[in-house]
Amino acid sequence: MKNEKLITFMHTKGVTRAQLSVLSGISATTLNRIINGQILHVKTAQMQAIARALGTDIHSVFDNAPVQLPLP
Repeated sequence: MKNEKLITFMHTKGVTRAQLSVLSGISATTLNRIINGQILHVKTAQMQAIARALGTDIHSVFDNAPVQLPLP
């Protein structure tokens, strides 16, 4: 299942897949697999890089983003 939230953010920001690949530092192949939903467990570092490149947080782009609990 495609990541519709990510696709929407890309369209809103006017960012192509190739541009997002460069901005995030994620290879085009891996990024395409993330966008197309072929990678079921996206690494947190990849989620952060994509969100940062789009100027947002990971929870806005990924439904399965990890919740960071405050340290005790």
